[in-house]
Amino acid sequence: MDKLRIIKGIVFFLSGLIVLFFGIIIYTVTTDKAFLKKDSDKLVELKEKAGTEVKDFKINNKTLYLLLTEGGEGDRMLIMDTSSGKVLGRVYVSEKEKQL
Repeated sequence: MDKLRIIKGIVFFLSGLIVLFFGIIIYTVTTDKAFLKKDSDKLVELKEKAGTEVKDFKINNKTLYLLLTEGGEGDRMLIMDTSSGKVLGRVYVSEKEKQL
């Protein structure tokens, strides 16, 4: 009789785990997944002219520095905030400064 009680207890415990497992699965499927998305999932448009090439880039904390060339303009540095995706500024290098 004692062994039967132990087996019933084990079956009851495992049944509870199964119910809990399916409850967690249903909860994760039906809830909003916004908390799972990372910042890297954002799409950012640079709004540069056709033919622009990214020659180099650096990331410092949440700031992205892009060295852009071609595209009908001279070399320029584009500075972006990676958390918001906004362009913070552009630095243009003129032809006169290149010759120095």
